[in-house]
Amino acid sequence: MLYFRNSHLIARSSFFIVALPALVACGGSNNSEDKPGEGNSNVPKSVPELNWLAESSSSLRQASSSEFHQLVKNGMYLSQWQSGADDTDNVANAAPEADSGSSNFSTTNVQESGVDEGDRIEYDGAYLYIAGHSEQDVIIQDDFQQFVRVMKRTEQGIEEVAKIEASDSLYSHQELYLDGNRLALVFKYPVYTMDSSPVNTDNAAANSDASTAPIGSVYPSTFELSVADVTSPEQASIIKQYRIEGDIVDSRVINGDLYVVSNYSAYFEFTQTEALAAYQALYQADISQLMPKITDLSTGSTSSLFEPSNCYIPAGTTSLDSANRITTITKISLSDPTQLQSTCINTPSEGVYAAKNSIYLYNSFWPNDVASVEDITQTALHKFDISTDSISYKASGAVSGSLGFGGVSNAAFRLSEHEDRLRLLTTRFSATEGLVHQLFILEQQGDELSVLAKLPNEDQPTPIGKVETNGQVEENVYAVRYIGDKAYIVTFRRVDPLYVIDLANPTNPTIAGALEIPGYSAYLHPVSESLLIGIGQNVDEWFWAAPETDNASQVGAKVSLFDVSDMSAPKLLNEHIFTNGYSPVEFDHHALGFLKASDEKFRMTLPVETWRTEQEVGGDMIWSNKNELAAFEVTMGDTPNLTYLGSSVATYETPSQSVPYVRASDDRGVIHDNTIYYVHGNFVWSSLWQNPAQNAGPF
Repeated sequence: MLYFRNSHLIARSSFFIVALPALVACGGSNNSEDKPGEGNSNVPKSVPELNWLAESSSSLRQASSSEFHQLVKNGMYLSQWQSGADDTDNVANAAPEADSGSSNFSTTNVQESGVDEGDRIEYDGAYLYIAGHSEQDVIIQDDFQQFVRVMKRTEQGIEEVAKIEASDSLYSHQELYLDGNRLALVFKYPVYTMDSSPVNTDNAAANSDASTAPIGSVYPSTFELSVADVTSPEQASIIKQYRIEGDIVDSRVINGDLYVVSNYSAYFEFTQTEALAAYQALYQADISQLMPKITDLSTGSTSSLFEPSNCYIPAGTTSLDSANRITTITKISLSDPTQLQSTCINTPSEGVYAAKNSIYLYNSFWPNDVASVEDITQTALHKFDISTDSISYKASGAVSGSLGFGGVSNAAFRLSEHEDRLRLLTTRFSATEGLVHQLFILEQQGDELSVLAKLPNEDQPTPIGKVETNGQVEENVYAVRYIGDKAYIVTFRRVDPLYVIDLANPTNPTIAGALEIPGYSAYLHPVSESLLIGIGQNVDEWFWAAPETDNASQVGAKVSLFDVSDMSAPKLLNEHIFTNGYSPVEFDHHALGFLKASDEKFRMTLPVETWRTEQEVGGDMIWSNKNELAAFEVTMGDTPNLTYLGSSVATYETPSQSVPYVRASDDRGVIHDNTIYYVHGNFVWSSLWQNPAQNAGPF
């Protein structure tokens, strides 16, 4: 596999004088062997002709410290002196048969068994932990505060027994992990940080053309991690707290270890006005001051997030290549959070998929130096093994298309590892074929992820998606779910085709069957080997009109039960529609709570928000919303059926005008035996399974 480069001639400031070849290129000069960042006394006399290291499917190799430093410094230089500004991309900050094991209460809904995902609530059967903040209180505080409410299950309902305040900084998102007697808190997406002063604003350093001191950003990208001891939840206490520089991509907990993936764009703020002076300043800078840091907020100590010798670069990298964007995988032991390790690669990552023994980083890219009217986007994949105590790079590969095309499906659900093979579904646009959806099966061969099979192919040419009269597929993918050796795919534009893909033969995947119904499912959840739940919308094209069915007036959230016992003929058994509503499950699977109550009964809850208008006497229209937790029961056996039991509605004793609006996207439900807990904002409502509408609260 090839790794393409872009070559750029660097000009001196406004004089456009082309610089001479570098004296620092390894093997490229008979003079100096100086290497940036290694403390050499010789200063380069010219600027090298550097190359942007373009992304591809090239295998990686472990870098030496000097190789890593030079690659990153070259990238910091090119990012600003190529066009006068930093033009690097800032990357925005991914199943088993459904059951709850032998437990009598529901837990976090995750994609893969044994791979925990962060959510805003955690429950262990006795204590409920809720990530909250002051803007969701009935009485708004002047100062913003984030906290975790520790709620204890009682005979009377549920009550707060403690409150954990784990960060003084303002982050817009807080996720929790509960692992034994440890509660991990992940703070994402900073609005500001309390510690945001420049690293160094010394006037002498700022005015020096050859300054070696970097200038820190006033509002650096950071995220925070805290670990609390909840052996006695009433006396819960923070035992370790870290702040890490960079943008968090995602996190997982596997076998008691927290894995955090983050992106970082190394940056050096030049005060020089000429290219050579700028390059010399960067050449002499202490590279360790330009790399991401991790600060132990418990002790105040700061250190590098990773050692360069633990990082990987493309196998064919040379001393003239440039790449200043870094993805880091950090592993923290929850039992002893002082134990951590990190490894990195010189490329950004859009997302993460994790299985019990593997972590895959993925990123979409357009092949360099290629011009095409067709969409030739590819997705690069890098596999890491986590089955041992270390994080080990294993293989890389690439396939055509992207995982997040159109942003209407959860990219992580497009991937699945099964029997050491990776299955993934990508999408790209073709001027002649429309939307091209392809399912790939990859197998590790040495240090490469090689394509074992794909669908469609020459023997199985039928497209995934309905072909319109113009000969093109116009339906995008809205949901994907892999269950064992099957894949279920939902596409939508006018109707919802549910495709069943047979993956039993990994070298020959086939479309086994399809079902067309109005609307679409945005999330698919297995009930059993023969039953599948779909949650989405009962809408027509472009979401503006109701489908032409008996439910024509019912535009809104839809819950469907499918019989998939016969792969060649999937059937819709029944459905329920919430008129003018939507469910957060459509875009966040954590909002679904479920419990396999018996071999014949499957219970589930999902939040629904409905908007409605009322006309006042004067003619003005008033908008109001209703937040509820809907309860459903699926009867399995010979005559499976989906039954809506009712909803627990969030109501307050205070006047509605004084209650702040709380978005439904953070609503959650917990099922414990015959009790339902509905979490809306910072508060909890409880009700019995037999009568969800009769609730108590807020607690």
